[in-house]
Amino acid sequence: MSVEKTPVSISTKAIRQFFSEISSTYDFVNSLCTLGLDFYWRKMALKLALPSSKTKTSATTQQKWLDVCAGTGKMTLNLAEKARNDTEIVALDFSSQMLSHIKPQPNTCSIQRCLADVKQLPFPDATFDLVTLSFATRNLHSNRTDLIRCFSEIQRVIKPGGRFLNLETSQPENKIINELLHFFVETVVPNVGAWFSGSPAPYRYLASSMKAFYNPNELADLLSEAGFRKVAFKQLTFGTVAAHLSWKA
Repeated sequence: MSVEKTPVSISTKAIRQFFSEISSTYDFVNSLCTLGLDFYWRKMALKLALPSSKTKTSATTQQKWLDVCAGTGKMTLNLAEKARNDTEIVALDFSSQMLSHIKPQPNTCSIQRCLADVKQLPFPDATFDLVTLSFATRNLHSNRTDLIRCFSEIQRVIKPGGRFLNLETSQPENKIINELLHFFVETVVPNVGAWFSGSPAPYRYLASSMKAFYNPNELADLLSEAGFRKVAFKQLTFGTVAAHLSWKA
């Protein structure tokens, strides 16, 4: 069983305000702070969820995919590139400012924007074949119990046999790399974020939330406790990021 972590104490209202403040510079700062690796991490994670998708997915039945906490839609657009034109994709986020930046590319399937909270998804049970959540799980971690409840709510809207892909920063096993990562997110990320966005508080919070999050084995335990029958994960870039793929029975 995974241990209890001490998350950063902050309200959902404050987090929503943070993302509204930095929505226009969010993608640029992320790419700058990760040296462009955020694009690589999303593509590698999708290879876990869609292993045969070198081109468009070849599923014989119409697919319904949901990107929760979609933000500006980077993962949503990656999904659209992999999907057939008849796939239904929903990008859900609690910030209208973040959602407003989602601009579907030509020759991809349509994307529906949905303003809602992942803690109470506005969909019937067993609606989606695939749900993705990327670099926002830390924001759901008000405590261990609440994070499990969020995972359970995601599990509720997935069809039997469907998949949940979670991509998030992680805690490297190597102590030196872990210390270097924490030093980087404590010093570089807040300063770069504040410089380009003009809002230092959101990036101080994001940096703190990275240090307070789970390692991949602990997160896998939480997903199992939320009801997923199988959980696998892949660590990326020396364990600084982990992609978890879970299945619903």
